Amino acid sequence: MFCFVLVDSVLTTINLVRKAKPMDSSETAQNKAYEQLNGAILKAITASEEVKQVLLDFQKKNLIDRMAVLNLILSLEELEALAAADNPCRK
Repeated sequence: MFCFVLVDSVLTTINLVRKAKPMDSSETAQNKAYEQLNGAILKAITASEEVKQVLLDFQKKNLIDRMAVLNLILSLEELEALAAADNPCRK
């Protein structure tokens, strides 16, 4: 159930981002929408048992330090399509 709610949250946030017009008074709304999407994605990633195991393995091998960074690039259009396709509530 959590993942279905999360998919809806991601799709709602993507729609908010699309509606916000850059460089005008809604720039703050657009930034807030991106922050909401970031939070939803982080929640989904950290809820994964597979991710937890990989992170524990990294920790055991001392691969995580305060300078460790993982850059992740996402296409919102592709993310929206994948989220909609995986959500049985939208079928």
